[in-house]
Amino acid sequence: MLIVLFHYLLIEKSIKLIPLQTHNLVAEFNRINWFILIKQFLLKRILDHTLESITLYHEHLARIHSY
Repeated sequence: MLIVLFHYLLIEKSIKLIPLQTHNLVAEFNRINWFILIKQFLLKRILDHTLESITLYHEHLARIHSY
């Protein structure tokens, strides 16, 4: 997706951007930034949940082995 966007920027730069196209590029960058932020947020949630699950599992194993 980023390669396509950079290719698009290269083509647009060579034919002189008009304001509407510039606005569309800004909107596209904002959309990509939001997508990246959402993806990072979801990934962090998954990793946090996984770490919490592993911690609970280790605590459970420690309780079992202490008997």
